[in-house]
Amino acid sequence: MDGNFQRLKLPTGKVAIYTLLAGLFATGSTILYFYLMSKNGSSVIMPFSQFVLIYLLIGDAISDREKPVIVEVQSIAMIAFGVIIASVSGLGGGSFTDFLLNVFMIIGPFSLFSALYIFFQKKALTTKDKQGKLYDSINLRVWTMLIITIGQVVSAAPALSKGGFSEVSNSWKTALTPVIFSMLLVFLSIVFYTRALTMGKMSIVKALSSVSVVTAFPIIGIASIWLPNIFGFGGENLVLDIVLKLSGSSLILIGVIALALSETKSILLAKAKQGFAIKVEELTKIKGIESVSFITGQYDLLINIKMRSIGKAFSLVEKSIAKLSWIDDVITFQIMKEYE
Repeated sequence: MDGNFQRLKLPTGKVAIYTLLAGLFATGSTILYFYLMSKNGSSVIMPFSQFVLIYLLIGDAISDREKPVIVEVQSIAMIAFGVIIASVSGLGGGSFTDFLLNVFMIIGPFSLFSALYIFFQKKALTTKDKQGKLYDSINLRVWTMLIITIGQVVSAAPALSKGGFSEVSNSWKTALTPVIFSMLLVFLSIVFYTRALTMGKMSIVKALSSVSVVTAFPIIGIASIWLPNIFGFGGENLVLDIVLKLSGSSLILIGVIALALSETKSILLAKAKQGFAIKVEELTKIKGIESVSFITGQYDLLINIKMRSIGKAFSLVEKSIAKLSWIDDVITFQIMKEYE
């Protein structure tokens, strides 16, 4: 599941700080989620929660010190418009002011906390300890889950003191089995998700994980034709609500998939100048280069790169690699599809 896992252990140093911050922001987003669910249906919260992709994309851009490429801007625009269209039907019977306030809570604190949770997870997983070892996703999930549990218990204390504890004590036996089963699945899925964070951009990983969520929107819209009361639709605007939901969901899905597919991988073959020393460390310091290998034949090095677009990959070759004093020639091969 995670090759870095050996045993349960307390995080130390910077990893401990990142784990604590990840847990605190996860606690905040979880509490806000339940609060917002009490005020709105999932048909409003889930589309607007995709705004976290925008925050992550900005975070990736700041981390890489580069502006978003055109496909990322287009993806953001499609996601934003899709969110608005898909959520129009969620206005319900409440006031427009309340709706705007709830939307602000979703795209503001809720999405921001979720983005920071993901950010500090990645920081924890990519920071080496004093022995030069990386932290593992299983330990990270265990300790963040402990922080989330403590935070939720503290936040629920007022409700428990007002009779909520008796309700919990009367129903916990019935809920225990499904809760354990569901939480086990969630634990495993988040372990794999956090593991994936170490392998790619935060926005790309989140976009891939969002596909399964977004594809549920049109399914719910279609299902509401037969079961309007269960899925929260109904009334005179049923057809319009479904059309808006399907249209918005389609835009979100296209934007998410486009963002997920924007990352590109390339293989470079580099030839060193005759009589010049090959300085591999100069290559490994360049952002975007994943690995460098010595090879036999006409060329000396095989370089694997991963960038946010084909244009960025070309820019990397032209502005960084090809300009190294000891590089004589570089040829680039774009990876179209990979098999494992």
